[in-house]
Amino acid sequence: MKRIIIASAVFVLALFLCGCPLKVTVECDKGDNLSVNFSSELGQAFVESLAQIQQISSENGENSPNLDEISKKIQDELNAEFFKNAVVNFGKNSLNAAAQVSDVKKFPKEFIEIKKTAGGKKTFALKLNPQSLAASILQEDSAAKTLADILMAPLISGEEMPLQDYKDLLTEIYGDRLAQEILSGDLVVEFVDKASGKKQSQRVSVSDLLLSASGKQFVFEY
Repeated sequence: MKRIIIASAVFVLALFLCGCPLKVTVECDKGDNLSVNFSSELGQAFVESLAQIQQISSENGENSPNLDEISKKIQDELNAEFFKNAVVNFGKNSLNAAAQVSDVKKFPKEFIEIKKTAGGKKTFALKLNPQSLAASILQEDSAAKTLADILMAPLISGEEMPLQDYKDLLTEIYGDRLAQEILSGDLVVEFVDKASGKKQSQRVSVSDLLLSASGKQFVFEY
């Protein structure tokens, strides 16, 4: 169990905050069916940290964290309620994940929402804030919960935290190089209207996302 928790934490660290550019692409078809793709390169400090965890596990007589096993666990969690056909590929220096939203009408509106505008168009909103995280990915029994409670402390607590204080906290837990890597990345959210082929994108720094007690919202009209 301890090995699973450690490996799950490692996976979530890469999934959300590996320090390199993170990209989330949401594709929407004519029927408002959504598919989500995530891609990122893994930072060098993260790769070295993973190798160190594997070495410690080996020295303690434990099996090294099996990323295929953890990928399967994350896939099962995604497919359990809100997603279907989830696929997670964890490479040596990259991470790619994809899934389809099972039913957008049943998906928590605190996280994603599609609404019609007065002009007859539609808007798609992706909301990353404490309420949306609690309603979706941060379920108590998910692999994401343990690490996110630490990494996303300013969001979960609802309290503002200066960047330097947050960096000091991460440095104490993960070391200076990995802390810098975590806070140096950007998140790009791309929305693709498959009917028209139109692509729109918005960008936010990971540090701004984590330090915002009210969270961030990405809204696209199509």
